[in-house]
Amino acid sequence: MRREHERWHEHDRRLDLDLDASTSTPTTTGAASTSGADASSGGSSESTGSELGLLLEGPSFRVSALEIVDPPLYRKLKDDPEECLDASSLVNGGLMSSVETYDTNLLLVAKGYDPTKDTQEFLFYPSANCPPGEGYCVINPALLPTTFVAVNRDVGSCSEVDPMTINPTNYGLLHMPQAPCVVSPTASLELKLSKDLPPIAFLLGKFAAQYSPDPEVPGRLEMATLQGFVPEANAMMIDYNFNGIPVNLWSVIRGSGHPEGCLVPVDGEPGSVSDVDMVDVDGPGWASRSEGFSCT
Repeated sequence: MRREHERWHEHDRRLDLDLDASTSTPTTTGAASTSGADASSGGSSESTGSELGLLLEGPSFRVSALEIVDPPLYRKLKDDPEECLDASSLVNGGLMSSVETYDTNLLLVAKGYDPTKDTQEFLFYPSANCPPGEGYCVINPALLPTTFVAVNRDVGSCSEVDPMTINPTNYGLLHMPQAPCVVSPTASLELKLSKDLPPIAFLLGKFAAQYSPDPEVPGRLEMATLQGFVPEANAMMIDYNFNGIPVNLWSVIRGSGHPEGCLVPVDGEPGSVSDVDMVDVDGPGWASRSEGFSCT
């Protein structure tokens, strides 16, 4: 998947899972609020006519673009079950539409942001009310964020995607965030990527992004990536709506063996491989059939 965040003035956006984010002005909790101030400086906010909320403790980033880069998603044609359609662009179009219409609002807050430190604490909020064009988001105070401590890097790359879990035709499409950048620890994370999809738990998830344009005052998180794995047993329980038809998540993974899934072409092409990964999602020695989703 790909995604971008924006720091709440509206910059141009993109979200791939490769993740990119631009910043918002300080996001708040409470009834409603806004700010025209620099989120990284903790500047004061000004009211938009509704009750002022509480500013969060650092630059706040909204995912402003989202794309599943790997795996490609295939669907059997209804009129010819022997033929398969690459439905990736249709699915990604739906994800991006949900972000652009503010139905999906994924937020990252860099708590107490300090570019001189080796680590950075982030708060992740899976949902918020972000009125289009208003320059603020409101978070339900009852919603507890996921907290993680990421590592800042001043040199080199923050990309830690294992190429063995990526279809070879897609690896070059992933973002490769370079220093100054940040990379998260490995952890599980539940995401609701659009209103048409149920929440999906991504295991062994990892996030990385590039501070931009200046790590001292990051207005965006760019070249972002998110990778996580969904075990077969979990994917078999997840259905989503595709053109009015319920579709099982595991069935769109080529080579999964699902009764409605597509077979891997026997044509010798580089991308003609199974998209099923064997991953130790339950700990060493417990490799299971899973699918790694990489987003930008």
